[in-house]
Amino acid sequence: MTVGELIEKLKGMDSERVVILSSDSEGNGYAVLDYVTDDYVYELGDIAYPVGTPDVDPDDTLEGTPAVVLFP
Repeated sequence: MTVGELIEKLKGMDSERVVILSSDSEGNGYAVLDYVTDDYVYELGDIAYPVGTPDVDPDDTLEGTPAVVLFP
């Protein structure tokens, strides 16, 4: 899902509702959304800082797709 698709899904919803994250597709756990960032890239089921990010160990970076990450 892209940011644009998410925005379209959220349009018209009550802006006072709390946002909950499910730990998996079966609903085995839930947490309140706490933090959103676009500092990461995604690649093969993993997230990391983009290659070339200042002050980040190169071993902690990926050449992935820019991503928005939602943290509980």
